[in-house]
Amino acid sequence: MALMFMGLMLAFPAFAQEIYAWTESPIRRTIETGSSMVLDLRDYGYGEEGSPDSSFSIVLAPTAYRLTGYTQGYPSFVSNTPASSGRLVITNAVVGTYAFTMRARHTSNPGPANSGRVGVRITVVDPNYPPVAVNNSYTQAHSTTVDHNVLSNDIDPNGDPLTLSSENSPYASVVSNKLRFAAPATPGTYPVTYTISDGRGGTASAVATITVPNVAPTAVNDSYTQARSTTVDRNVLSNDSDPNGDALTITGENSSYASIVSNKLRFAAPASPGSYPVTYTIADGRGGTASAVATITVPNAAPVAANDSVLALTQIPVQINVKANDSDSDGTIVAVAILSGPANGSALLNSDQTITYTSEAAYSGSDSFTYRVTDNDGTHSGAGTVSVTVDNSYSVSHIDYAYDALGRLKVVQTSTDLGGLPVGWVAYCYDPSGNRQSVEAGAGAAGAACE
Repeated sequence: MALMFMGLMLAFPAFAQEIYAWTESPIRRTIETGSSMVLDLRDYGYGEEGSPDSSFSIVLAPTAYRLTGYTQGYPSFVSNTPASSGRLVITNAVVGTYAFTMRARHTSNPGPANSGRVGVRITVVDPNYPPVAVNNSYTQAHSTTVDHNVLSNDIDPNGDPLTLSSENSPYASVVSNKLRFAAPATPGTYPVTYTISDGRGGTASAVATITVPNVAPTAVNDSYTQARSTTVDRNVLSNDSDPNGDALTITGENSSYASIVSNKLRFAAPASPGSYPVTYTIADGRGGTASAVATITVPNAAPVAANDSVLALTQIPVQINVKANDSDSDGTIVAVAILSGPANGSALLNSDQTITYTSEAAYSGSDSFTYRVTDNDGTHSGAGTVSVTVDNSYSVSHIDYAYDALGRLKVVQTSTDLGGLPVGWVAYCYDPSGNRQSVEAGAGAAGAACE
């Protein structure tokens, strides 16, 4: 006979009336879901003499078997089910406990009716299959902390909830069932082996690989001032940086005046003033590079206005070449400018860049004024001072004069100072119309003529 309910097919033997004892009662068995099982009940029956009875070939009446006890909602009885094999067959079992009592009844004629009972408990369990952990790959910025859900691609065949139970990295920890990774500053690939559990003894491990990418360095422009014809090593890396903390090196530059020496930018300033940009490149040793510009300014050297000292006679103009003793180391002096005038006279700039000083009338003493010079690059000097000593101790002689036959007057200098040096003088001449002419001669001149 065979019974089918809740995925169970049960087949039971026909019992002869002499079977009254069972070697195991109840009969308990455990199987897994989806599996099949054959339980030969003939192995558990004994005859009158207590010896095993292996023959269950009697064909019984249609109501020979009856389900007399049940659990979990199984039907209360099964009738009209023929059977003759004496085997319990279970196929396509589902999770549950199947407990029931079977009674075999046999009525012979003539003879008394007889029956035998046996309890059967079949427990169908869901077998635990270990979870499956799948490797993971992530990219994470340096010096950051991220919780990665490594369980998102892991599975459990039984549908059990999975938990993250352990990891093996100094940068990782388990927080709220996620893998927390604190990325270091150093770029690289960091494998983390982690273990998961299904809570029923099943575990699995996988590797989460976190890649911390390299970040290129940052190069910042530099500006320097350097004297012409000098060589200076510039530490252009001082304001450059690398996010990963890598050591930086200068790998290239593009100037004929520059070179790389001991990881510094050496600049040999030319003699010509100007601005010299140098593009340089830095590297972090991990493939990251950056470029910036170091601008070296070679300034023009300013000219120097040297002080001057001159002697002047009261109200007598004196022409002064102030730039005669001035200098410019890298150019030419091309212009003179008066900065402040004298207090006791006047100073006028001439077209030839000389200055004419004239004292006030009747003034005797010291006077001064300041000036500056400019070179061909437009650079000005500092102030130079012209110190003037004004002397009014000279005499003015009025002489008689006469024309020669041609109407000319010749004046001859014969006077000297106390030191025997010729004195300066000015001769004023008048033409027949009464217009004054003047002839000026410096010290030591022999004379002049009015014509």
